[in-house]
Amino acid sequence: MILHTRSSFFITTFVLYASAIIFATLALNAYFAQTWDAQTFIQAARQLLDGNPFDLYAQSRAAQTWPYAYPPLHAIVVALALVIGDATRILPDFIWARAPALIADIGVAYALYRVVLKKTNDGALARIGFLVGLFNPVTFYNTAVQAHFESEWIFFVLLAFIAFESGRGIFLPTIFLAIAVLFKQTAIVYAMMMWLTMSLR
Repeated sequence: MILHTRSSFFITTFVLYASAIIFATLALNAYFAQTWDAQTFIQAARQLLDGNPFDLYAQSRAAQTWPYAYPPLHAIVVALALVIGDATRILPDFIWARAPALIADIGVAYALYRVVLKKTNDGALARIGFLVGLFNPVTFYNTAVQAHFESEWIFFVLLAFIAFESGRGIFLPTIFLAIAVLFKQTAIVYAMMMWLTMSLR
């Protein structure tokens, strides 16, 4: 019964959050569509799908006012989302380009839930942490308005932290941190701090 209630909570919250992001993006896209990051990410993903993937950065510099300036993993996951979008023809590209970040938002919120639950052993407080992790102005702005993908690399940094705190050695946290860096170079700051902490233990 408890597991059923918990599953219902997460599923309901996911549906509400995804619906809110999709409807907000559809409403706001007309005002933020021309030169914002979503177009850069869609162009980069299309270049991966339509051309030589090893020329991603050269093609992006030639095609975009703002070239794709990040490691390749976000462009790859957006390309996968666009493949699904092309197959289904249900939603426009600017929605599918946000799908990886939207899923990662859920992942970050759930990771926060796990951390709070482990630290406090309070399920209600952990669920509040989950809700705050999702329904806040920063997450909304990043995903619905700007199509930023901060949650993608942050999710893997949190996974590295959880694996590190679980005492599972250095290998798994290092893999998660490497994936985070492949999403965005900013993650190297957290990787350096965590590797330093691991080396001192």
